[in-house]
Amino acid sequence: MVESDYLYREGEGEQLGSIAYPIEIKNGNHQPFRYLGRKLPIEAWLENDPKAEYLPLLTAVGYGEPTFAAFYPNCHSVFGFYDDYSPENTDGLQYDVIAWYSHLEKDYFNQFIQLKLKLKDKLSTQELIKAIQEEFKWDIPVKSNEQIPQRILCYARLKFASPTNTEKEISVEVAVGNTGTEALSAYLGQKIDNNSQSIIEDQLEALTLSSSLEHRQLDLTAKFEEARHEKGFNAVSSGTIWTITLGSTNATTANAEDAQAQSEVTLPDNIAPKLNQLNLSQQKYDCTFDEIESMRRQLFSDWYKYMLSVYPPKVAPLSILILMKLNIILRRRELNL
Repeated sequence: MVESDYLYREGEGEQLGSIAYPIEIKNGNHQPFRYLGRKLPIEAWLENDPKAEYLPLLTAVGYGEPTFAAFYPNCHSVFGFYDDYSPENTDGLQYDVIAWYSHLEKDYFNQFIQLKLKLKDKLSTQELIKAIQEEFKWDIPVKSNEQIPQRILCYARLKFASPTNTEKEISVEVAVGNTGTEALSAYLGQKIDNNSQSIIEDQLEALTLSSSLEHRQLDLTAKFEEARHEKGFNAVSSGTIWTITLGSTNATTANAEDAQAQSEVTLPDNIAPKLNQLNLSQQKYDCTFDEIESMRRQLFSDWYKYMLSVYPPKVAPLSILILMKLNIILRRRELNL
């Protein structure tokens, strides 16, 4: 029996391989998570432990992770079961899986039926079957004189058979380049025409750079090489620099002499120092912001190490001396905010 929503008591469950699940706590005296999901023999499950605790609401996205139910390591103790039985011959081996909601109030199908049955005097069996088909897209083979099912019972069967196909060798081709598009261009160039590979590579790469080249009229080859080289790097912000430009409200035709005059405007003596001071202050602000970001990363790293020391993994427990050392390091780096 797999109980997906079973919550182990604090301090239990890790040794049994259950997943950690975040739990809301009212004070800081308890760990902010519990271990979720367990498997046990059907005889033990039938004993019905009155002290057992269960997660109030469990869905396919778990604690808010879209891949919670899709990625097995996320939910192996919740929606999974490991059987160490490994016979040499699996012919005829099969697993039958049956699942249901223990509490009817969590069974949406039951809630839907109860709502519709309130209209029983006005709703026939066939009309109810039609409503189920529209809501769930299910076809239920129920006759007019039979009772409609009252809850969901899920069933699946997994059957094993001898493999019918042998493994085939897969040929893998690799293309290398400074960027992804450059590698793709090299691969396609070799496939299209090996004799003109370099020309085809340039043509394909130029297609990806067309937005930055289409307005160019002069030095097109040099600008293409420059754009290709630039594409191999990621730009990193170096901060903000303030400048002063001369604005014009006259709707006059642009000419080269006016543009040259505007680009060589000399700032008055009382403005230039202020602009310089503004840029120095901006530079100081940018540096401080980078330091804060670095401290945030360091704080998260320290917190992560601290949590590992407080709740060490079973396979590699940390000693109390390491825990004390981490406490000292964290206190030395404490921020007075």
